[in-house]
Amino acid sequence: MRKVRYSVQGFFLFLIIFMAVKHQLYRGTTLKTPPLDSYCPFGAIETAYLYITSGTFVHRVGYSNFILLFGLIIMGIFLKSGFCGWICPFGTVQEWLGNFGKKLFGKKKFIPESIDKYGRFIKYPLFVLIMAATIVSGRMIFRDYDPFIAFIHMGFGELPWTAYFILIVVIVGSLFIIRFWCRYFCPLAVIVGLIGKFGIYKIECENDNCVSCGKCEKLCPMDIKIAKMGRISTVECNSCLQCLEAEDIKNAISLKRSKSGTRLAPALYPVILLVIFFGTIYTSKSLGIWIPGRGPGGQGRGFEAAGRNPRVAQRNAENLNFSILTQKSDSMKVLTEQKKSTEEEKECDEVRKGLRKVAEEPAQGEERTIKIGNTELVLRGNISLNQIEKMTGVPVSYLISKLKLPPNVSRNSNIGNLRKKHGFTMQDVRKFIREYLEKYKK
Repeated sequence: MRKVRYSVQGFFLFLIIFMAVKHQLYRGTTLKTPPLDSYCPFGAIETAYLYITSGTFVHRVGYSNFILLFGLIIMGIFLKSGFCGWICPFGTVQEWLGNFGKKLFGKKKFIPESIDKYGRFIKYPLFVLIMAATIVSGRMIFRDYDPFIAFIHMGFGELPWTAYFILIVVIVGSLFIIRFWCRYFCPLAVIVGLIGKFGIYKIECENDNCVSCGKCEKLCPMDIKIAKMGRISTVECNSCLQCLEAEDIKNAISLKRSKSGTRLAPALYPVILLVIFFGTIYTSKSLGIWIPGRGPGGQGRGFEAAGRNPRVAQRNAENLNFSILTQKSDSMKVLTEQKKSTEEEKECDEVRKGLRKVAEEPAQGEERTIKIGNTELVLRGNISLNQIEKMTGVPVSYLISKLKLPPNVSRNSNIGNLRKKHGFTMQDVRKFIREYLEKYKK
């Protein structure tokens, strides 16, 4: 069974490395690939508040993150923490490093059991801190410290040194403690573990049949006291199923359903897990809702894929509600036109007319334009906060914070009206947009 799991782990590790290499090779070309953050379920947790309150995402996150989170929840309900033990590529790297460390240093314990026990609680306040910081800032604060993102960026990109430093610490720590990051710090492990507590099928050691041989506990990479616990509901179990390799004469340990006591054959576990995982992804793609995120100032693949999928194209048009404008030399060229049927579309048409009018006027200075790549956008007071985000990629929450607007301000409010009410200027708006793009752009 262990060989099967290593094969599944190796497949997903190869897949994420392949996608990471492809992403780096095509950066800055017309063959853009989605941000790698689009393939992490935790991105959905980070952007949940912003999406609920404003209908927008933090950068690099899209519907794909929510779909992966949904699949993770389904897996958790049926198979506990199978995502962590079988699919997560970063968990695989740590586990394999830990196995290599055992060969180098033996099975010696490098951390006292008491410290290990309480150290596992660090991830809970860390999770709360990450969520609070993300809500306040409107961006993925944790990205600057995320060792997984550092791992898949392979030293390229705009990540700060903190992420790579933590990655090095995790790599070294994993040589001495298996799944070092997963045990003590992983915020996604909090979600997976809590969902897994309600899992239908869990590992169970029948105390009446247990012969106290201790084999199952020696096999457990997470050092769980299986025999004493009976039914394994702890969040620390990643459902690797290695403990099932313990062969005792009474077959005391198995994968069982709680109420009926029905046993699940271990060979079926990876089959069900993969069916749920890939079934969720391909169902979403067939429905046209698999839309990855996009980076600051640039469009992600969700927009690129629209040319191949009419459902995606329709959804993108509904989400954007404005035309993408580009300015070459002294004039603005309208690349796309939307059908004028709703009030919001009419408002966007007025914005386009205003932008064209300004573009035809003599240049008024650099401060009136926002440069995104080779595109220059002229922003005026007759656009809304949501339209600014869609045109520039700067989160609404970021502008609300910088302009000191009330948190519950309408995202569709006209900037000109907000300016009169709250005492800021259009120059302030352009200044904060430029600051954000310079600091966080791809």
